[in-house]
Amino acid sequence: GYAAEELTFQLGKRLTEQMRRTAKRHQVTMNTLLQAAWGVVLQKYNNNGDVVFGSVVSGRPDNIPGIDRMIGLFINTIPVRIRSEAETTFADLLRATQEQALASRAYETYPLYEIQALTEQKQDLVNHIIVFENFPVEQEMEQMGGDSADSFGIANVAMSEQTNYAFNITVMPGDDMGIHFEYNALAFDRSTLERMRGHLVHMLE
Repeated sequence: GYAAEELTFQLGKRLTEQMRRTAKRHQVTMNTLLQAAWGVVLQKYNNNGDVVFGSVVSGRPDNIPGIDRMIGLFINTIPVRIRSEAETTFADLLRATQEQALASRAYETYPLYEIQALTEQKQDLVNHIIVFENFPVEQEMEQMGGDSADSFGIANVAMSEQTNYAFNITVMPGDDMGIHFEYNALAFDRSTLERMRGHLVHMLE
């Protein structure tokens, strides 16, 4: 069964700005910084310097003929592998993760099940995903509001999503970055997710 629960928290403007400065200094994206930080947390949990999770990508690769005339979301999940040794610095890890992200763009339309079939782990290769939202829905909705006669409002918006995974991380960018842990309460208890939150925030700090 699946009992959907969520743990939502903000990182705060100060930490978000520190992360932005760190990403800029090392010439990586905020998504790369988040993936590297989460990878380190996973390495500690698993006592292993080599971990994999899924990353949801969306876009319209211009190398596909006729892409400008196609209708669809073009959403896919690709594996992200975070590897490090004892002597690896976080700056090294950031660079390696960014290089891997750039190299993986050529495979963003490759079905995950085919990638999994090429590995020893098969379906166990990915057991959770990270979604880095690239469209600030809440900010756009705020900007659409107004008091003019020709404006309209959007209220009582609710979304419900469920993946095939018992645990998902959704990152909401902005001046005060938000993170949602969506999980199956039949597989994880709340206290475990609270600890995960604390470990991720500590790593980012």
